[in-house]
Amino acid sequence: MKFGVIGLGKIGYGNRIKTNSSHFANYINNKNYSLEFLVERNVSKYLFLKKKFKNKVYKNIKYLNEKNKVDILSICVPPEQSLNIIKTLNKKKLLPKYLILEKPISNKLDEIIQIKKILKNKIVFINLQRIFDKNFLNLVEKNYKSLILSYNGGLINNGIHALSLLIYLHGYPKKIEKINSNLNKTKNKDTSYSFLLKFNNFEAVFLGYDNLKFNKFDFEFIGRNNVLLLRTGGTKNIIEKITKYPGLQNYKINVPKSIKKFRNINGLKYILKSISSGKFIYYNYVNLMYESHKIIKKLKNV
Repeated sequence: MKFGVIGLGKIGYGNRIKTNSSHFANYINNKNYSLEFLVERNVSKYLFLKKKFKNKVYKNIKYLNEKNKVDILSICVPPEQSLNIIKTLNKKKLLPKYLILEKPISNKLDEIIQIKKILKNKIVFINLQRIFDKNFLNLVEKNYKSLILSYNGGLINNGIHALSLLIYLHGYPKKIEKINSNLNKTKNKDTSYSFLLKFNNFEAVFLGYDNLKFNKFDFEFIGRNNVLLLRTGGTKNIIEKITKYPGLQNYKINVPKSIKKFRNINGLKYILKSISSGKFIYYNYVNLMYESHKIIKKLKNV
């Protein structure tokens, strides 16, 4: 299968050195895929790639034509660029059957609606790692009725991993309730909101920490007799009392001082392997982003 990658930054290729978690590396490391083209508009990165891959590298998608048709395409650009690229490729009739996008695909709900419409007849995957980790899904689906998630780094760019995971497992929530908290006061455009989601048989509280200077992403699944804490890392615990939400005044959250990776999840490897084998159960991931952003928009407007 021929592949193309648009956007050769950190996740598309790596910082000059090809990283194993990048889109390019996962294609090249799979014998079922062959390179058709790369597109990178950053001048220095373009020249660097041009030396390595010659006439396979383009500076702009406007130079692509019908000779560049591929079977599968990765679009790894900043979210504000996704819609225009998809529109241009659609006009050129260069959108393949299979596409892989990077979350959040756009920061604007109206743009996601447009992307959803253009790609309605395509098979689109979004690199949401934990959805493709069967061991992780088996853990969280079994015996746990509620979740307290503590995170930072913005709901759109970081918290959306867990938000989309819950929609994937439980459907769209019956109730969305914003939690007023002094933890998420920020000047950033992407706020780490605190909020409650109620599903049919599951409840989740998201606690957004914009006042932390280190990466945080902890899943705390609560059952009748036990608690499963899935931490991205950290060794020293700082105990904080949550006082801003009724019913959680005495609940203690473990806040690590520093962070390490929870585990190395490679969603891209799963996606490419399943596409090349033809053995995959497809889910509408663009619609998953759409439903996630509906919740984000509601939180912004409260």
